Amino acid sequence: MEEEIKRVELCVHTSYSMRKGIGSPTDVVKAAKELGIEALAICDDYNTAGYFEFFRACKTNNIKPIYGVTINIEGNRIVVLAKNKNGVPAINKIISISTPEDDLFNCQNKLDDLLNSKEDLITIGVLNDSCDNFDFLLKNFNYVGITERNKLNFADKSISKVIMRKLIAISDSYYINKGDKLLFDALQNNYSKEYRFLKNGNDLLNSFPSQLVFENPKKIYEKIEENVFEGYAAYFDFPNLINEDDFRKLVKKCIKNRHEFKLENYASRLDLELESVIKHKYWNLFYIAYKIAEFAKKKKELVGCRGSASSALLSYALGITAIDPIEWNIPCQTFLGFDLDKMPDIDLNVSVKLHDEIFEFLQVLVGEFNVVRAGSLYTLTDYNASYLVTKYVQNDKHYYDSLKDTNTFKLMDTVVELGMHPGGFMLKSTNNDFYKYTAIKNVYGMPTTVTDFRNLHDSILKMDVLGHIDLDLFRTLEKKTGIKYEDVPIDDPQVLSLLQNSKALNKKKIINPDGNPLECISEFGSEFMYSVIKKSKPKTINDLIKVSGLGHGTGTWIDNAELLIKDGHTLEDVIGCRDDVFNILTQKYGVNSKIAFAIMEDVRKGRGIKEVYADALRVHEVPDYLIQSMDKIKYAFPKGHAVYYVINALKQAYYKVYYPKEFYTAYFDADARKEVLAGILSLSNEEFTRKSESNGFNSEELKLISNMFDMIERGYFFENKEEINVIETDVVSLFN
Repeated sequence: MEEEIKRVELCVHTSYSMRKGIGSPTDVVKAAKELGIEALAICDDYNTAGYFEFFRACKTNNIKPIYGVTINIEGNRIVVLAKNKNGVPAINKIISISTPEDDLFNCQNKLDDLLNSKEDLITIGVLNDSCDNFDFLLKNFNYVGITERNKLNFADKSISKVIMRKLIAISDSYYINKGDKLLFDALQNNYSKEYRFLKNGNDLLNSFPSQLVFENPKKIYEKIEENVFEGYAAYFDFPNLINEDDFRKLVKKCIKNRHEFKLENYASRLDLELESVIKHKYWNLFYIAYKIAEFAKKKKELVGCRGSASSALLSYALGITAIDPIEWNIPCQTFLGFDLDKMPDIDLNVSVKLHDEIFEFLQVLVGEFNVVRAGSLYTLTDYNASYLVTKYVQNDKHYYDSLKDTNTFKLMDTVVELGMHPGGFMLKSTNNDFYKYTAIKNVYGMPTTVTDFRNLHDSILKMDVLGHIDLDLFRTLEKKTGIKYEDVPIDDPQVLSLLQNSKALNKKKIINPDGNPLECISEFGSEFMYSVIKKSKPKTINDLIKVSGLGHGTGTWIDNAELLIKDGHTLEDVIGCRDDVFNILTQKYGVNSKIAFAIMEDVRKGRGIKEVYADALRVHEVPDYLIQSMDKIKYAFPKGHAVYYVINALKQAYYKVYYPKEFYTAYFDADARKEVLAGILSLSNEEFTRKSESNGFNSEELKLISNMFDMIERGYFFENKEEINVIETDVVSLFN
């Protein structure tokens, strides 16, 4: 009846074992539960990134989690398990110091790497096929793991009772079901004689004594403490770069410089935000963003604030954003929460050229070892998984007829590469060491979290500072025109007239009659955004902000605001941004602010309108069309972000209207466009026509071609194809 005994499995691999593992931690845990396994150890190869999902899956399925890793020492595979709360940081450090640094697939560690943490770890040496490493494993590690492929002769009298107590049977699995072997072999591009699937008790009892299958693993498990890995940080203790009194003085000084004569209009809200941020110990986050903005300005580069951070007057006061939230009617609750206790998530834009310097600047600001880049794990796409397996089967006679019965979709969770978030920086807090949640490896020469940044959201502070091509464009335009970004108006009548027609562009010839007058303008240059403009007919800047929100939201325009506009409603009547929900309900219909905020949160996250809230809205005579519209929204864009985009778009349009030669030169001179543009310009007229008629251009090329036509219609063309200089000419020609 031994199959009824709950078993402890001390070595399984998941999809986080790069280019080997099949099956997410959730899938593996569910399978383990069905096999009667009460405790399970995740031991991916040189990777602990699966711990977060494993933590949640074990909690859901009532399986006790054990946290481990598989490493290599002197050519031997070693399983290392965390014995206590110090064990997980020790494991992550072991991964981090492994060599070679830039390869996560074939790393090595020294035996000495385990010595400093031996009290916090349990080590299991995995016996190889020939068993010639048996003595080495017995001598140097706590236990020896045996799989079906490396059987000892248990009748041999040399295996004493003492040795037997050190032996355990393990699955050492890389996939869940026996039928997944083809997928595993395809990933390795190598046929394996053995099956590496997750075993149940009976599978192992066919090869090993009961002591190795049940008793010994259970005794090891009993040595492991509870709650070894918490899965999230109880709180953040942020880098203390400035004390709260000095921060207060800094904010007051900065806001006075920006609004010397209107300070009294801002005082109450500024004090509310400032004291709330200080109360919840978030002021250092704003200070770090302030220092980054100051760094950019000293370099004579532009900086912008993305997302809902522009909802805070603090952001405006400190020069993190140029958006005044009071002027634009943006509530601070959108960013800081209804009770102003939400941890600020401040995202910044800087020029692409400046971006790489930001990491070095942060290392100086917070300490070299207190900031790393945010890692991103890449998995196989459905197409790549299918192609990989199909190609392998064609070359391996063992599987020639097996492809039709194989589900390549299972490979889509398999991690194949460690990359880097384009602008994410992870900051160490004083109470949470990086190693508590992730290993650190070098990517592109920079220390980077091995755990994907999305899993670290509640554990390590992340700040996004993205390089943005628009800021490089503005800096170039400033130099070419002598007109500074901050001096460019956003309410110029000629610019706003582009919302109706292209007369302000003074076109000399029409090549594309249906062309977008806002071509080249980042926010409104796409066909979709232009179609929203044509149908909604915005006339003011506030209308454009609504349009921006509608374009970036999900479920906001199509089958929603689009239908309302068609039925006679105006932009003023519809929900464009998440803030519109709060503002319309409180300011137009007198809905209680707490209820309005709760509804806004539900709407922006796509949770719809709860019936109890719908009833409350009807009491306040909120029209049904508006309730139904909010109910359809799946994601609503922050107004602060929309304002930022619209301001930039209108300033770009100003340069385009009044400084066309400089504008087109700066636009096409961007590094991101030069290579694509060079390919287009290398075509002869005949080649260009033939490729156009056969739909041979990709979307990026089509965008550039459309913008070239826009330029040519105004009487400009490329003088020098290599340097992308633009000149004015009476001869309208694309290929000269």
